[in-house]
Amino acid sequence: MRYARDFATPLFEEGRPVHQTPSAQRSTPEPLMFSLRFRRERLIGPARVAPVVTVFYDTAGEDVAHARAMDQLIGYLDAAEGIVLLLDPVQMPKVRELVGATAKTGFTEQLHVVNRLGELLRERRRGTAGERLRTPLAVALTKVDLLRDTFGPESPLRQPSRHDGGYDEADGRDVHEEVRGWLDRWYDPAFDRTVANAFRTYRYFGLSALGAAPVSGTRLSPAGVHPYRLEDPMLWLLARFGAIRTRRK
Repeated sequence: MRYARDFATPLFEEGRPVHQTPSAQRSTPEPLMFSLRFRRERLIGPARVAPVVTVFYDTAGEDVAHARAMDQLIGYLDAAEGIVLLLDPVQMPKVRELVGATAKTGFTEQLHVVNRLGELLRERRRGTAGERLRTPLAVALTKVDLLRDTFGPESPLRQPSRHDGGYDEADGRDVHEEVRGWLDRWYDPAFDRTVANAFRTYRYFGLSALGAAPVSGTRLSPAGVHPYRLEDPMLWLLARFGAIRTRRK
């Protein structure tokens, strides 16, 4: 019911963007739970269906950055099998200048979010300073439809993903290196060093949830919703957990 009310109805029926994720200080976010089923072929005997239960807990970036009265957030982070960190390029000064975005409110420094995320997890798990976290981190650069001119003609982010029948490791590696280089150029070289120092396992992604920028705060592009590479971070995590297979060269 919540998915239909908050996501499906506004996006696909009313043609308007979803509301910004509210801070947990103003409301209590409800996790979304989905049961996925994957057909598993076996060498001997009939194929079986393997269920995977996923729980999505969405929180605003400023909650991680400021961490005021965030007991609930820290509890979910501690229980998480994987974390997807969304990077909004419009929060980055060079990109704001490129796309002509103007500031109506303050921006969240995303390098600080990564630092705080590592600190929160270490505090919860009583980890030692400098110890890298085992929770896999998917770092997803969003709104790549706005950034097309910043990627070369041969960029993997100008191509559709190749995850047909499993997670394509070669495609994932290509995108990872492309986004890492993009962040060095357009954001801050310290970002990758910070992530690498905090997490043992991480991967970069580039995606677009809508496929085109909204016309306004209340109306989507007339082209509708056309997600681009939106599934990549989730497929990477499912492959790491053994729910789907990984295709390698």
